[in-house]
Amino acid sequence: MIEALKRRTTEMSDELKRRWTAALIAMSIVAVTIFLLGPAAVFVLCLLLGIGAWREYARLTGLSRKASFELWGYAWVLLSFTFSYFVGPRSLIWMWLSPLSAFALLAGERVLTLWKVEGAVEESPEAAWKLLQDFTVGTLYVFMIFGFVGPIAMKDQGQQLLAMGIACVALADTAAYFGGHRWGKRKLWPSLSPGKTIEGAYCSFGGSLLGALLVWLGYFLVDRSSSVSLSASIFLGLAVAPLGICGDLLESLMKRVGGQKDSGSLLPGHGGILDRADAFVFVFPLIYFLF
Repeated sequence: MIEALKRRTTEMSDELKRRWTAALIAMSIVAVTIFLLGPAAVFVLCLLLGIGAWREYARLTGLSRKASFELWGYAWVLLSFTFSYFVGPRSLIWMWLSPLSAFALLAGERVLTLWKVEGAVEESPEAAWKLLQDFTVGTLYVFMIFGFVGPIAMKDQGQQLLAMGIACVALADTAAYFGGHRWGKRKLWPSLSPGKTIEGAYCSFGGSLLGALLVWLGYFLVDRSSSVSLSASIFLGLAVAPLGICGDLLESLMKRVGGQKDSGSLLPGHGGILDRADAFVFVFPLIYFLF
């Protein structure tokens, strides 16, 4: 029994080491991009992450089995991210083109079957509707996670806002993880995420608020005139915790429906891009429109 407990402790320790190592490497890349390389580099990084996120989403929902939809999804990420960076997220008004373009693909397949083109297959109404739904939701989902980051970086307080959003999510996640392990008794939503507890969710509020205050204090001490106000920082710190939890549960829902434990395997101990960035899906849009 003692040996089994030792092995379990060692496995948990190794898992934590992998998680922290991957997190430190990822955070270093993000920090260098935001603080040293500037908005253009932030846009390029988010574009690459968006393309990777679309690949994971297509795998989760089965769109990867439909080559035309998966490939058009990559093109859509490139076009929507680029347009958003230069025009701003108000370009979301053009998101109606996402379902229209997906329907055009379905209509095109129908035309090819009428012309008896070899290999052309017409989808059943049920399959066509699922493809349309998955594509529309996916393009919006990926955009909401990464498409707002470049425009936020171009704001006057862009660096601070990105740093604050990332710090809030990271510390909220850390507080929820350790708080849940220490005090967690009641499951938050076991059918979606068995490991999350209500007590851990409470702890995430403290972690998120701490992250906002630490970033605010750092910028306030350096240049108080350009710092985000304390009241706005407190509001953001309190708002990020529930939004992050909702984002995490949303991705858990997609994984359960898709029958996958993780969205990918890019980050050791963390899973894929969506597994690590899912909490930002409602956070970055709030930051952009709030500030």
